[in-house]
Amino acid sequence: MFPRREFKPYLWPGQEHIREFDAKVIAYCDPYVITSPNADWIPEPHCFQTEELCVRADGHFGYQDCFQWPQAYSQKFKYAVCILNPQRMREQEDPSKTLWELWTPTQDDFDLINPQSPFHVSKLKRSIYYNLYRLYDSAQEVINQWKAKQEGKKDIVTGMVLHSHHLLNVLKHHPLTFPDVVVYVAELQRFLLDIVAHMLLPHRTNHDLMGCFTEDITTCEHLFHAGIPVWLVRSPQFIPQDINIINVVTVTRPDHIIQKNFLHNGVITMRTFQAKVLDASDATSSVVIPQQSAVASSSQTASGGRVQVNRNNNMWNNAKESVYSASPSCNKVHNPKSGRDKWAEGDTTIMPLPFPQWVSAFKRVDKDPARVKTGLVDTVYCFPEPALIVVPVLPERRKLYCANWLTARPLWISHVDHHPPSLLPVPQTWHDFLNTIPSALLADNVTTKSAWEKLAAKTLFGQALVHLQGNTWATQGDVLWRNQRIAIATLKDPPVHLMRCILWEIYELGFHYELLDLDCAMVPGLWTEAPAERTELLYSNFPGESGLVMWQEDMPTTEQGMWAAPETAYPFLESWLKLLSAWPEAPSHLQSPIVQEFFSPVIQSDILSSACMFYVQTFFNLFGRPPSVPHRVLM
Repeated sequence: MFPRREFKPYLWPGQEHIREFDAKVIAYCDPYVITSPNADWIPEPHCFQTEELCVRADGHFGYQDCFQWPQAYSQKFKYAVCILNPQRMREQEDPSKTLWELWTPTQDDFDLINPQSPFHVSKLKRSIYYNLYRLYDSAQEVINQWKAKQEGKKDIVTGMVLHSHHLLNVLKHHPLTFPDVVVYVAELQRFLLDIVAHMLLPHRTNHDLMGCFTEDITTCEHLFHAGIPVWLVRSPQFIPQDINIINVVTVTRPDHIIQKNFLHNGVITMRTFQAKVLDASDATSSVVIPQQSAVASSSQTASGGRVQVNRNNNMWNNAKESVYSASPSCNKVHNPKSGRDKWAEGDTTIMPLPFPQWVSAFKRVDKDPARVKTGLVDTVYCFPEPALIVVPVLPERRKLYCANWLTARPLWISHVDHHPPSLLPVPQTWHDFLNTIPSALLADNVTTKSAWEKLAAKTLFGQALVHLQGNTWATQGDVLWRNQRIAIATLKDPPVHLMRCILWEIYELGFHYELLDLDCAMVPGLWTEAPAERTELLYSNFPGESGLVMWQEDMPTTEQGMWAAPETAYPFLESWLKLLSAWPEAPSHLQSPIVQEFFSPVIQSDILSSACMFYVQTFFNLFGRPPSVPHRVLM
């Protein structure tokens, strides 16, 4: 051990100016000494060890969040040193004003969709949303300053802008649990600060920037000359005797940063991530990021690294052994001889009418089980099969099925989009839930039929479900569906038009998310290389701003998207062909652009026929069953 060296302010004669390896400030942080040639303070480092990243109670990543506290320098994410320092932002802002870049939602900032429902989902208040949208506008203004020159930043910033806009749409349109609201607000704030960091080009020391730690003297030298706050971490024996020192200080602790976990209904609900060290070969980089996946978005950042949220990396991963797996393997190839024929349309007096292109594709598809590549995807359904909703014959049972689905629907749509289960529920699980009569919370080690049904509800919705007594999960005499109030009593003998509309929506939702899963399986490389751009292409297949989600819009009265009249359908069909054309073995005629001047109903029908046939065959080759496909809108 070396003796502890005492440092005192001292400037060597003839050296009035601080150089890059001198100390404007110096402090001990055992067992190291930290100096800075251009900062007035020394933050306590929390970046020189590998830690598991965890979303904290405010939606941020605690000490390891590069948007809250300085981190170790990373060559791969060097722009992170230009992130605005939140402490400086607070000091410079009028205390009476809300600093929306750093604001954290509370329960008072969001409105429950149905306060009486046991399925607690909500939306951010409109006034809050518009303040966040103003942040997005301010980031756009910064981008406009370099758009004409396109200074080598176009690709990465374009992805950031696309994802920021999607996050705004999520907060505006999607049904969310309160923890999700907290997470997505924080993610949006990180993205917008990230965009600004990319655009900043400091020419003098800018103390408003976050800066970084480094153990590399060359990095320290470069950042010093760039005017970016930098802290050089060294062992005491490597501090030169002739160092100039202006101030001896103590390290500043990040006491203002939230480290506690988020408790919601008494349960820790925020997501955790398996962490690894980025750029391990670079001795100057100790950047901690979570494991990434092909379905990840380049959304969040911590410790200078890109925190990418895996669609399947969440609380559902712990549910491997549950009622999800109570039925035969989800990779079992569909056997048309067992049960009803899923390739045939159901009762046309109740079911919405199919498009002829899908009917033709279902008849022509090669259903040879040898074609199926098992184990690549989860082959069961994101949503209950539409036929399951209309199975009950007894009026009371039909009312139970419909009321349970309509009540749980907003929360399940939110789960599928934001917390998809690692194992999707099998049809029996859906049957058990829809057949459930609510009662007190049950233990997991239950065996009776009624207990299994209640366990299905608990497994599907977990802690987001408030258990109650009642005849259905609906707590009042009506349920809300697409801005319509539906009396539960009418569901004993529901109007045919209403049932067709409900089933139409389930078909549409199933198609949206199956298209996502199939695209991820067919072109995983594109989801890894450019996830934001691929997501944007996927969303452009569908009308509206909600991405894949649809739940509160009024029921359409005319065909939408690629099924609409040619003048409306053109951009949606073009997007679908662009998506499909990237898949292996895509027919050459699907890779040709559509000439808009000659686009007619006949050409539209021909293209749809070819695309539907290719889609159905590709889907069967991976899933071993028919896909959920769009049906006609009820006029």
